[in-house]
Amino acid sequence: MVQVLPTLAVACISFLAGALTLYILQSRKNSSKDSAGKGTTPEHEVLKKYIDKFAMVPTFRAYSKKEAIEQLVDIAGQRFPDIVTKVDEAKQAVYKREESMATGLDYGIAVPHGRTAAVKQICGVIALVDNSKNDNGIIPDYETIDHSKIQIICLMLIPESMNASYLQMLSTFIRIFQNADNREQLLSCKTPKDMKRFFNSL
Repeated sequence: MVQVLPTLAVACISFLAGALTLYILQSRKNSSKDSAGKGTTPEHEVLKKYIDKFAMVPTFRAYSKKEAIEQLVDIAGQRFPDIVTKVDEAKQAVYKREESMATGLDYGIAVPHGRTAAVKQICGVIALVDNSKNDNGIIPDYETIDHSKIQIICLMLIPESMNASYLQMLSTFIRIFQNADNREQLLSCKTPKDMKRFFNSL
């Protein structure tokens, strides 16, 4: 049965699951009509609460999905050692999620994530991929729904006990990144401070 479905439909079904599905589809529909991320929604409040626990990397290079995940989890562990208590376990949680659910979306966005007892609270890394030396992108095996090259990677690490805040945070990031103006502003950032200023302005 699955074999007769188009590849795009399979990717959509595998990722746009549960409560997140309607939110993402609504975000796509409204992305040209609003600022896609600004406001005082519960999701916005969650973003404000946890954004300081995300490391900002304005120039990121990796040459495979596995290498990208390893580097990003290592960065999270180095930046937040009191939160990420077991880096290797956190990596395995992200790998496990990747095996069961693709995290490459449209517009060059990737949102690798994992729930694990190896972290004490939501944290992660937002990285802007430096594709300057490769027109087709430097992480070719990180597939996206629209076949675009990866430009923004948002790694999220979540405690096993957290569910609602995790879905709200993930939904908010996706909604922000799906807006063309937001992507342009974020990709123009040159320093971690620039990136943090962008998120604080939402």
